[in-house]
This record gives sequence, C-alpha cells and structure tokens, in this order.
Amino acid sequence: MAGHVVDAVTWQHYYIDGCVAKVTDFTKTRLLDTLSDQISKVQNVVNSYVPGKKVWLGGVGPAWAGGTNNLSDTYAAGFLWLNTLGMSANQGIDVVIRHSFFDHGYNHLVDQNFNPLPDYWLSLLYKRLVGPKVLTVHVAGLQRKSRPGRIIRDKLRIYAHCTNYNSHHYDRGSVTLYIINLHRSRKKIKLVGTLRNKVVQQYLLQPYGKEGLQAKSVQLNGQPLVMLNNETFPALMPRTIRPGRTLIMPPLSIGFYVVKNVYAVACRYR
Repeated sequence: MAGHVVDAVTWQHYYIDGCVAKVTDFTKTRLLDTLSDQISKVQNVVNSYVPGKKVWLGGVGPAWAGGTNNLSDTYAAGFLWLNTLGMSANQGIDVVIRHSFFDHGYNHLVDQNFNPLPDYWLSLLYKRLVGPKVLTVHVAGLQRKSRPGRIIRDKLRIYAHCTNYNSHHYDRGSVTLYIINLHRSRKKIKLVGTLRNKVVQQYLLQPYGKEGLQAKSVQLNGQPLVMLNNETFPALMPRTIRPGRTLIMPPLSIGFYVVKNVYAVACRYR
C-alpha cells in the first residue's frame, strides 16, 4: 500500500571494498559489470511489488568504506563513474545521485581547496554533451566468439545518446557517443550508416601528470584542464575530426564524440 505514495525506490551501489582496492581493480570488466546485475535484481524486486515504479540509483561511488585515497579521487575512478552513467541509462535508470561533492572520504568531485578532480570534469562534459534519450549501439567485430562456460566481457564500451538539447553548439538531431577503452592498446572505431561521413567533434579525456591513471589532473585533447580563477571554467574545446575519418581511442582512456548534423529523427524532438 505504501508503494503508491512513494515517487521512486532508491538503492546504493559501490563497486569494491575501499580498504583493499588497487588501481588495476578499476579497469576490470568483471567489476564494472556488477552494476548491471544489481540493477536487474533491484528492478525485479520493485516490479514484483509495485509494477512500473521508478528506480533511482540513490548513491554510488567506486569503493565503500569512504573510498580509497589516491584511487577514488583519481583518473582511474572515471572508468567506474562513466560506466555507471552509461549502464544505468541503458537499463532505464533516470536518476543517478553521486556521493559526494567534498568532505567525507575520498569519493570526491573536488579537493580540499575546491579544485575540480577528474570525475568533476568528466561529469561536466557528460552534462553538457549527453542528453537523456538513449540510443541503441551496434558494434561489429567487438567480441570474440563465446565458448560454453565462458563469459566475454567488453573492454571497449560504447554508449550513444541524443546530444543534450540545451547545448548551444550543436543542432538538434546530433548524436553523442561516449567511449571507455580499457584495453592497454589503442582502438580504432569506424562510424557507419547515418553516422558515416559526418563531422565529429572529439573530447578526449586523459590523465595529466606522471602519476598516470592515479593522476588527480586531466587533459582534454592534450590540454590540461584547470580553473581560470575561482569562478571561471576553461573553454572545453573539441578537436574536429573530418568526415569519414576513423576515431582513435588511446589505451586506458575516456572520450566523448559528438556527431554533428546527423538529423536523427529520434533526436529532433523531446
């Protein structure tokens, strides 16, 4: 009976024990895929009691126990964060709530001086470029053939949405791809169909500094991202890729790609 007065059901998901986490854990596909299983389980429980009730991810972070210093607040955590956003959207989760902006633990978006950490820049790009409407992605030649008793898990994860309707830089009908490359080698992606021979604008996020995946600074298309002052963001400038060119994802990297002027019917109207 109480279910009818509840707007949405929430639960929290943390990927790993923060007391034992290692940087290599943050690139394990088996770990990333635990979220999909949890979403399905929660949705099945909710639908068995209150069919059709909204499910929100009410708290999420790379690691429980407050996260892990020099891991949960670094570039490596972005693999889990972007995986969370993409997988949740694909499985019908409309709202994802992040813990926390600052203060307790290490699952932060800013440091003690309010300087943006890697997940902040990732979140900012996501909000600016990715709209709520999810599109189906078909990737040819991504996986090897599965064998009995063996699960093939994707190290190259590609999600697609309509580009944010509120973006002033892109016409309605544009498509945003966001990609996680967990391979230790670069990967080439060729767009086909209606996405072929269109101008693409790349927003490639990579770690900045000798710390590698444990860097607390990032670069966008090779340029370090830093606040201009306490109130002013830098310009998030894309790199334009000419029509028909292959997209190149460096090893262990994250990228957003806006395919301009596709005029996709699904993306032209709210």
